[in-house]
Amino acid sequence: MEKDRILNIDDTIVNLQLFEELFQDKYQVFSALTPQKGLEILRKEAIKVVFVDLFMPEMDGLEFIQKASKEFPYLIYMIITAYPDMNVAIEAINQGGVYRFFTKPWDYYEVEMTIINAIETYELRIHNQSLIEDLKRKNARLLELKEKLEEENLYLHEEIRLNSNFENIISKDVAFKKVLRDIEHVADTKATVLILGETGTGKELVARSLHEVSKRSSSSFIKVNCAAIPESLIESELFGHEQGAFTGAVKQKKGKFELAHKGTIFLDEIGELPVHLQPKLLQVLQDGEFSRVGGSDVIHVDVRVVAATNRDLEKMVESSQFRSDLFYRLNVFPIFIPPLRERRSDIPLLANFFIGKFNRLNGRRVEMIPLKAMDLLMNHDWPGNIRELENTIERAVIISSGSKLELKDRFLAGKESADSGKFLSMQEVESQYLLKVLESTNWRVSGPKGAASILNMKPTTLESRLKKLGISKP
Repeated sequence: MEKDRILNIDDTIVNLQLFEELFQDKYQVFSALTPQKGLEILRKEAIKVVFVDLFMPEMDGLEFIQKASKEFPYLIYMIITAYPDMNVAIEAINQGGVYRFFTKPWDYYEVEMTIINAIETYELRIHNQSLIEDLKRKNARLLELKEKLEEENLYLHEEIRLNSNFENIISKDVAFKKVLRDIEHVADTKATVLILGETGTGKELVARSLHEVSKRSSSSFIKVNCAAIPESLIESELFGHEQGAFTGAVKQKKGKFELAHKGTIFLDEIGELPVHLQPKLLQVLQDGEFSRVGGSDVIHVDVRVVAATNRDLEKMVESSQFRSDLFYRLNVFPIFIPPLRERRSDIPLLANFFIGKFNRLNGRRVEMIPLKAMDLLMNHDWPGNIRELENTIERAVIISSGSKLELKDRFLAGKESADSGKFLSMQEVESQYLLKVLESTNWRVSGPKGAASILNMKPTTLESRLKKLGISKP
């Protein structure tokens, strides 16, 4: 069995030799003539108990203990001296650095019993410190788990809040959750919001959601489709007109900005706004004021403006189709909605939602999507995005006679161009899609079976879009 190690520091060789001879049978005794040599031994050997002379030339015993205990706080330190000073002894013991104070000549048996007790005390200190360190580790782990739990709870609360705040939005996609968080961040501010994204990504739904979670939710949400209103009427539509302002203005009319006072106005397809009207919109954004067509009175409004476009406004600015100052005024807080092909995990959710919707509308009882049909849905690029998916599901539900969705390849608009590897512009994709729908209705625009109904658009909106794209009946 390995002996416990003790150290004796004394500047007299005789004292060191005597101490070693007396205790070497029971302990491994190390001797040092100077405090500095004693520190060197402590750094090399696993010493448990240290005896040190009180008066030495280099430094006294108390100074040594104060220095050594900073580096070796768990060792047991004892003083041996030929010149006892009770005040020094009491002070040393009270400070906690000295375990015992012996005077020369010391009693062997008393010292031996003290060493035994000192070693037990040392081992108890080490054991206690081990317990403390273990407790610290466990507390650190508990704190880590607590923080992790708090983060998970925060995430769950956030998910619950997002789901409750945006119950009309169907998504589990991470990228789209960022859109919802952006909405929450900006909702209660006065900042103008510009919603960017391809056709059919749900920009209006995002705009409505922004309004509903804002402090303006109790006031009106007014939508204006800048592409659907004839250029000659859009100024009156936005800002109103006075009686007699133009032919047909038989009475005063309030514009959409007045109707949206204290609420939100959604300017969809803002890229279609005529250039000559853009300064007037800029004035509303900057000062909250305008005049009706044919009027001179200045009207003040408090309106939150949310605009949306699928066009590249920066390129339009470069080509002088859109004012740069208006663009920067609109682009205060942009929100980009990812296309459906970048959030494919939402396709099954949306498909099942639309199946339920069109089951109710058409008296069908489709309950499941076969694997082959789901593969078609998941692998299609959806150039028309959610609107295209909705129309595709509607057509599939209509022809489905049983509980399984009957999805035909021909329902997927633009499939040929997607499979060929040739990439089309969004305008080309939209033109192709509209042509397919019009051909399927024999170019009937309005009515229950017309193209506008299939596309879930107003007939006037569709006619305006066809005119803009240069599409006419053969």
